[in-house]
This record gives sequence, C-alpha cells and structure tokens, in this order.
Amino acid sequence: YYDTAPFLGKISALIIANASKELIVRDPESFLNFKRFTKKVALDKDLAFFYELTNYEYKAEIEKVDNSTKKVIIGLRRFKNRKIEKLWKKIIKEIVEKNKKTKFILTIFEFKEMDQIGYKFIKDLERENKNVTAMEFNYNPLEMIYFLKKNAKNIKVICPQFHLSIASIITGTKFFPISYENKSKKLFEEYNIKYFEIDKITSKQVTKFLMEEKV
Repeated sequence: YYDTAPFLGKISALIIANASKELIVRDPESFLNFKRFTKKVALDKDLAFFYELTNYEYKAEIEKVDNSTKKVIIGLRRFKNRKIEKLWKKIIKEIVEKNKKTKFILTIFEFKEMDQIGYKFIKDLERENKNVTAMEFNYNPLEMIYFLKKNAKNIKVICPQFHLSIASIITGTKFFPISYENKSKKLFEEYNIKYFEIDKITSKQVTKFLMEEKV
C-alpha cells in the first residue's frame, strides 16, 4: 500500500485492513500506511523471497527459448506515464540495434492479448534484427525464477518489473536495477544496490552494463 496508490487502491487497503486478522507487508511505506488503519500489521519481506523450488515440478516450458548461448532478457512494461513508456521503448530499440552480436529475449511479461501494442513492438524488432527473440510471458512465474536460477551464469536481466528484480536477487542473476516507484527504491536500498531512475536512463548506461563481462 503505497502513497502513490490510486483512490480505489486506498479504499481497497482500508477494506483489507478492517477485514484481516493479521496483515504482513513487505516494506516500511506499506507498513506505516496500513498502521493508520490497524494495529494488526507486521513488517516482513515480499513472498517471492520465500519461494521453495526444491519440490517444484518444473515443466521447462520457458526452455523452448533457445538458451544454448548467453542472452539478455529485456522486459517491456506498460507505464501509466506514456512519456516514460515511450522513452523505455526508445532505449530498448537503441540497445538492440547497437549490440548486434548480443542475443536478446524481448518479452512483455504478460499475455499478448493484454498488451497488443507492446507485443507488436517486440515482434517488429524480432523481424528487423536477427539477434532478437520476441515472446509473450504465459508461464507460471515460478518457471522464470527456476529458469534464472538454472541459467544465472548465461543470462543478464534488464527489466523495470519489481518482481524480476527480486527474482534476479534471489537467483544471483546479474541485472540492471531500474527504479520506477518507491517500492523499487526501498528494495534496492535494503540490499545496498545502486539503481537507475527509469526517467533518467540512457542507452549508453545500459550498454555499459552489457559490456561488463560481456554477454
């Protein structure tokens, strides 16, 4: 429950606070906001940190994407701020076109029906660049965590998604830390990770990340 939550989000938080016997939240901001409604709130971590993959029945669906060579996963995201979304797409296009020898997996991290514009964008890049594989994300999220854990040495992640940052941290995958909201900042600060603000990122900074132990 963040300060940036829309009106309906705040109403939902109030309802949840009154209906819950106990609330466990993942960050200080949510903790303080919920505490205004209830004393039955505790601070812990995001549930993703408690995933147990030992007994997970891995179906290897995501392995359909060829992972025989080192690759970079870049995630698209639908931002509320259209200016930022336009900037992020511009950076993705520049990165792909300026790093022809790097293999990229571009994904929208949701079904293509949910983001047809974003899916068309990555499919166009796939058609124009031989080093690009475009994919929709229609897998169990646990498969992505397992995939990263299994291929951590051969994968780099460049995604603004909050949970992809967490997945990268818990699997030891190298990633480019992008902050688009307060929850991202708090996550990176907790782990002493230097991060980049989404509206200030340049393709030069991302390319520098790619060149480090080049993928």
